[in-house]
Amino acid sequence: ETVLMQLLRGADLRGLTGMRERFELDGMLFLRPLLDVARADLQARLEARALPSFEDPTNLETSYRRNRLRRRLLPWLDAHEPGWRGRVSGLAASLREVETWKRHELEIRLQGQNWDELPDGAWAFPRPPLVDLPAPLLKDWCRSALELRAGRGGAITRRHVTGLAEFSASHRTGYHPQCFPGGIQVRGRVKLLIFKRMELS
Repeated sequence: ETVLMQLLRGADLRGLTGMRERFELDGMLFLRPLLDVARADLQARLEARALPSFEDPTNLETSYRRNRLRRRLLPWLDAHEPGWRGRVSGLAASLREVETWKRHELEIRLQGQNWDELPDGAWAFPRPPLVDLPAPLLKDWCRSALELRAGRGGAITRRHVTGLAEFSASHRTGYHPQCFPGGIQVRGRVKLLIFKRMELS
């Protein structure tokens, strides 16, 4: 359902990889070991062992997009497109492999390039290596850079990523005209991209 939601939102490839089984956020490790277990199977196993379960009451509220998808679209797909869950999961798994390769390739191409903190609290990254990146890798770097500096990955859209990638690959200098999430302002120099969080009033 996460893949379908991301598809409807217009997500990029990374968004279509589905939920991650393991990730870190703010120094905490999150694990989701039961992602591949169907809800009905899990419920049946709990009942067979007389184990209690907990249902989040917000799951019943159709004001949330995810719940509307669960209650309306997914049952229709189950009835009319049998096997769709496995096909969507397979697609997400394939895209995770692509994303893993892209991350590895980006690390190789940007090896030795690091962020520098400037005296005014801004952060700078060398621009010339970015100009030489293929467009898909540059967009990945731009999304990661915005997530790192803004700290609000959910608010970063394809428009933000595309705009920053085009600016990064160009020879334009000065301030980027776009406002990025978290009050991030980007300024281009010939050899640097500078990210600074502006105070929002």
